[in-house]
Amino acid sequence: MGTGLSAATYAMSLPGRSGGLTHAGFYGPLLPDCAAPAAFGVLGRRSAAPLLNTGLFADKVFSATAASSFLAGAIQFGALVIQALYFQLVRGYDVIDTGLAMVGFAVGAAVLPVSGRLTDRFGGGPVSLAGSLMTTVAFIPAAPLPTDAPLLALEACLLLLGIGNALSVLPSSTAAYVTVDPVTRPEPEAHGRLRLAGLDPRTAPQLDLGLLQHPLDVRKMIEAVALGRRLAATAPMRALGLREIAPGPAAASGTELAAYLRAHVKPYPHLCGTAPMGSADDPTAVVDNLGRVHGVPGLRVVDASILPDAPSVATNLTVMMAAELIADRFGHS
Repeated sequence: MGTGLSAATYAMSLPGRSGGLTHAGFYGPLLPDCAAPAAFGVLGRRSAAPLLNTGLFADKVFSATAASSFLAGAIQFGALVIQALYFQLVRGYDVIDTGLAMVGFAVGAAVLPVSGRLTDRFGGGPVSLAGSLMTTVAFIPAAPLPTDAPLLALEACLLLLGIGNALSVLPSSTAAYVTVDPVTRPEPEAHGRLRLAGLDPRTAPQLDLGLLQHPLDVRKMIEAVALGRRLAATAPMRALGLREIAPGPAAASGTELAAYLRAHVKPYPHLCGTAPMGSADDPTAVVDNLGRVHGVPGLRVVDASILPDAPSVATNLTVMMAAELIADRFGHS
C-alpha cells in the first residue's frame, strides 16, 4: 500500500513537468500505483486472518461510506497540498507564510468534535450531506477566482472547505464502523456491576465484571480460539514444535468451547472507569475533563478511574496521556 501511494504521489507531480497527461512518462509510475493495492487486496482475500478484511466491501453501506471517506480525504489532500503549492509557486510565499496562509482550513477543520456531536444526535447521513454541500459551496466561488484574488477571499473558501471536510469525514467513518460485524469489535457487550457490600467503608465492595454474560462476547472468544488454532496450524508455527495445551482438542464444538471459556476465562487486571469524567450535570460523572472532582474544590484525580470508558488496549499509555494533558493544563485552570 505504501509503495502504491508513493508512486501515485510521484505520478501526480509529473504532468506539469513532462507535458501533460499525454506524456508516456506519466503512466509508468501509475503501474505500481494500481498493482500494489490490488496485490494487497488479493492477498487479504486469501489470508485466514487478513490485516485488512476486503470482504467488508461486499456490504453496500460499508462500500459507500468507505468511498465517501476516501473522497473526503482526497479533498483534504487537494486543499492542503495543491493550495500550498499555489501559495508558493503562484504567490511566491515562503514555507512559513504558506503555513500561515492555510490557517483558514485548519480553523474550519477544528469543528471535528462538533461534527461528532451532530452525528450522535442526527445520524451520519444528514451531517455528511451537510459536509458535502459545504464543500461544494467552497469550491464554486473558489474556481473562478483570479490568481491575484484577495487573500481574505481565499481564506473564506478554505474555511468553508475545512468545515465541509470535518462534517464529511467523521460521519462517514461512523457509518462504516456500524456496518462491521459486531464480533470483530473489541469492546465487550456485557456490563458489570459494582455494589456496596454494607455500610462499613472498610468492607470491600461487591464487583461483578459480567464476563461472558452476553452471547456475542462468547462468540467473540470462540472465534478468537479458532483463529489461534489456525495460526498454530501454519507451517512456521508447527516448525517450532508448538502444541495446544488448553482448551485442548477435546473442546471442538462451539458448545464445548463456550463451556470451557465460561469456566476458565479470567479478567485482565486493568480496572478503570470507577470515577468517570463528564459534565457537572451528568449523574454518573465524578470528575470533569481536567480531573477536578465535582463539588470538591481543590481535589483532582488523574488515574485510570477517570476514563469514561474502558479502552481496548492496556490502560498504561492512556493514563499517561491523560496525566500529561491534565498536568500541562494544571496551571491554566
